[in-house]
Amino acid sequence: MEKKAKPRHGQENTLKKTEIQKAVESSQTRRKIVQQVLFIMFRGAALINGLALAAIVFFMVKNGWMAINWEFLSQVPTDSMTKGGILPCIIGTIYLSLGAIAIALPVGVASAVYLNEYAEPGKLLRFIRLCINNLAGVPSVVFGLFGLAFFVIWMKMGVSILAGALTPYVLS
Repeated sequence: MEKKAKPRHGQENTLKKTEIQKAVESSQTRRKIVQQVLFIMFRGAALINGLALAAIVFFMVKNGWMAINWEFLSQVPTDSMTKGGILPCIIGTIYLSLGAIAIALPVGVASAVYLNEYAEPGKLLRFIRLCINNLAGVPSVVFGLFGLAFFVIWMKMGVSILAGALTPYVLS
């Protein structure tokens, strides 16, 4: 039986370090390759979506540019909304936006300042932030349906600018 030479003091640690370094370098190389592949896939997906958007916009501009004129923008709809313009839609959008800003902006800013500057750290603050993060993930269509159900039907406000402007208030 041959006797193996015993490594000198410190030589054993050096061998272990080089093995660890090789493992780390191989792991980093694998990560870089995976990262590059995923970036290429994301760029490809973004390119496909961009091309689809460009095709839709081109189709709309190509087929609809003749319909947009001053009469279309400044007249009310006629013949059961099959002819005429879109002036009430434009005015309603402006009123709804201004109403939502007037109601939701002060409350949203005030609650943000309070939560960041004055609220005591603890379970309640974490719970409130969790709720805010969850609300941020809810699609706007769901909030619109909530506004319809709560303000229009349950509170009997009817379809109105006020009901529509109060709906974003729930977001804040």
